[in-house]
Amino acid sequence: MLKTNATPAAELTDTAEHARRVASRAIDEGQALASQAASKVGESMRDLRDGATDAARRGVESLSETATAAQRRLTQYARAAKRHASNEPLKSALIAAALGAVAATVVLALLRRRR
Repeated sequence: MLKTNATPAAELTDTAEHARRVASRAIDEGQALASQAASKVGESMRDLRDGATDAARRGVESLSETATAAQRRLTQYARAAKRHASNEPLKSALIAAALGAVAATVVLALLRRRR
């Protein structure tokens, strides 16, 4: 480092060289830290992407299962309604007429409300 017998110019040169080495080391360490941070961010992004993909896949599977179950239930209701209509045609016709009247009343009420 600094020599006691050195000239002021030599001491200044030594000091400048020392400062350059310290700065160079600091830059190298900063670049290494930045590289590590970028790597960790990349890993975190991959983990987030994988988690989101898994969640979406589970959601689609759940939705598919729910749709299948709903389709089965609707099929059962349709069969039951068909049986009921063939067993009691007059009662079924009256129920259908009543439901039609209720639906018409709801539609008319909604149309009036819009005006």
